[in-house]
Amino acid sequence: MKEVLTFILPTRNRKQYVRRAVDSCLQCQSDNVSPFVIVIDGESDDGTFTDLQNAYRDDTRVLLLQNSKSAGFMNTCYEGVDLVKSKWVTFMYDDDVLSPYFIKMVSELIRSDDRFVMGYGAAFPAGEIYPFKPIDTFKRYRPEQLLLAYYGRNSELDFKGLPHSPICCVTTLDLLHEWVPYVKDFCSRNSIRSYFMLKRNIGPDLMIYLLSLLKHEGNISLCVSVVAQFSAHPTSMSVTYGNSDLAVGYWLAKIWGFEYLCKADRRHEAAVCGSALVFVGSKTLAARLIRFQTKWAGMILREIAGILFTSIRDQIVLRTLRESYVNIFEWIRTRSREVLPKP
Repeated sequence: MKEVLTFILPTRNRKQYVRRAVDSCLQCQSDNVSPFVIVIDGESDDGTFTDLQNAYRDDTRVLLLQNSKSAGFMNTCYEGVDLVKSKWVTFMYDDDVLSPYFIKMVSELIRSDDRFVMGYGAAFPAGEIYPFKPIDTFKRYRPEQLLLAYYGRNSELDFKGLPHSPICCVTTLDLLHEWVPYVKDFCSRNSIRSYFMLKRNIGPDLMIYLLSLLKHEGNISLCVSVVAQFSAHPTSMSVTYGNSDLAVGYWLAKIWGFEYLCKADRRHEAAVCGSALVFVGSKTLAARLIRFQTKWAGMILREIAGILFTSIRDQIVLRTLRESYVNIFEWIRTRSREVLPKP
């Protein structure tokens, strides 16, 4: 019996790109794996849903649904998780493209009997297709190696551009059922988290990686290839929000990972992550103030103070301060390292 890999694909007003996204998901098939795509349209008014119906109404591998546009992106993602029935699952974004060799990464996941696999993603103009290469190399890492790489300790990796978008990974439905309440609880605690992570949708995607790495037992396969294209165009999230807001949202997501480590009494990793968060948070705050972006300055300072308070409470403050020097050294030492495998 074939394994089913489900893609959750929220969309709204992406008629120009969404069928390309769906088709790239449907390419992910083999003798052992069958794709299933759940497309949830948020009341598009540009003909997106009609176009999707015309293309896929008779395709049993595609489920087309509509949701109220007032539901918002994150609530649509939660709804998608509730609809999944397969063990293996990931998200797909409506303007992006998967490698035609993505199935190789899924096969590696099943062969290794793991619960998580990931590769690299590359930004590329939306009107073009990234020159994907066949996937032929996987490297095995301990989960904590990849986890700490997200906090700047990437000296053990060949490339430092680890992805945030979930289209570059495959995880389990059980994990996403844990991810949903973690996102809701963390973002409910203050306004900066709610704004950047729920209203602007920056950070919950990274939490899928962090949670997968935090929960995984045994080594993980990292595909040393670009497995997905992040399409750049005037209305894409990376262009619309800008680097400053993206940095804040992803920094907040990493605070969640730090708090998880503290609760799990994983002190060394918590100290490494806490020191990185103080360093990056201070750098991000300074960059925003230079641009006179003062609106969230007080809340960013409050989050930094919270990291330091947690470090004192959990008796890792000295480790955290010591690791700060290492983080600065690592940041300088790896600045020249390649971000991604070359096409």
